[in-house]
Amino acid sequence: MFEKRIVLILVVIFAVSVGGCSNGGTGLFPPVDLSGDITLLIANTLGETLSIASRSNGQWTMQTDVAQTGQGANDIVVHGDRAYIVCSLSNSIHVVNTTDLSTVREISTGEGTNPYAVVIDDDGMLWVSLTLTNQLLQIDPDAAVPILRTIVLPGGIPPINPIPMDIIHPWPAGISYHKGHVYIAHSNLGSGLFPGQEGAVTIVNTDTGVIEEKLDIAGWNTVDVYCPDPEGDLLYFVSAGEYFFRGENGLIEVYDTSSGQVTGSVSLDGIPWGMVLSSTGAAYTTNAQTGEVLRFDANSLIPWPPFPLPDSGTGYNFISDICFTGNNELAVIEFNGDTLYIVDGITGDVKWSANAGDGAYAVAVIRWDLP
Repeated sequence: MFEKRIVLILVVIFAVSVGGCSNGGTGLFPPVDLSGDITLLIANTLGETLSIASRSNGQWTMQTDVAQTGQGANDIVVHGDRAYIVCSLSNSIHVVNTTDLSTVREISTGEGTNPYAVVIDDDGMLWVSLTLTNQLLQIDPDAAVPILRTIVLPGGIPPINPIPMDIIHPWPAGISYHKGHVYIAHSNLGSGLFPGQEGAVTIVNTDTGVIEEKLDIAGWNTVDVYCPDPEGDLLYFVSAGEYFFRGENGLIEVYDTSSGQVTGSVSLDGIPWGMVLSSTGAAYTTNAQTGEVLRFDANSLIPWPPFPLPDSGTGYNFISDICFTGNNELAVIEFNGDTLYIVDGITGDVKWSANAGDGAYAVAVIRWDLP
């Protein structure tokens, strides 16, 4: 438990798993059953494995450790019959076939780059943020030489008190694709990997690879950019706040891509990490410090009471990822307790839960066959 807690703290601080995070995988894997009206793929950071949760006839089942992945898996994106898993410690994108979870290929992002997140554009190209080298990669996942572009992102910003002599590192983190542009969140961390200044978002044109703008925003430790509707105009900048340093002061900022302006924000008492938004305007964000799901009304930007999840008994809870599974239902990952929770998005009731694997961190839908 000590090892996991240390890794968890590092993940919360700068969302990169580093040092002593692996148990080497499990070697042989059981057959995987991918049937069901919805199938979720779960990446286990510490176990270096993939797990599968499926719902069939209203009943959920879990299959743990059904396939190998790289080291330090912390993000998943699915496109067609491929899933792309970002593996920070092995500096790679692990590509699997979603029909049988066989490995298609491993794409290296370069030694010491520490990839963080991946998105796919309209042409099927991958865009990957590299935390340690402050770069953005454009990758053709089917090409013999997959890396098409390496873009150097804007540098750090001048430090302010209370760490006046510090160097602020940009630490690019979560990214999103929207209408020909990639939006990259910058955490801007300083000494001890604590937030050193307000966050930022860099905007890159995917046709030209040109950096069009760097937005300095109000939130501290900006960890993600969320796009709820590819055809809409709104993005959400997710900032975790200063957490251990000054308190839990998370902030979600609404950005209108048509005007190029932040049009509103909502403060949250916690450390928001990931976000999903329903068609009715109910917004849910993961809390990276307590075992709860933060909520707010995206129409009025008013916070709602959070949904508490069962205490994992670890002494430190980290809700690392979240996604919709239909019918006002949420799939929620709690890293330190290795647990997937299926939660009623209206009442907050836990409908089902199961162990998902060692260091369960990211979840994505790979199949959705609703009747």
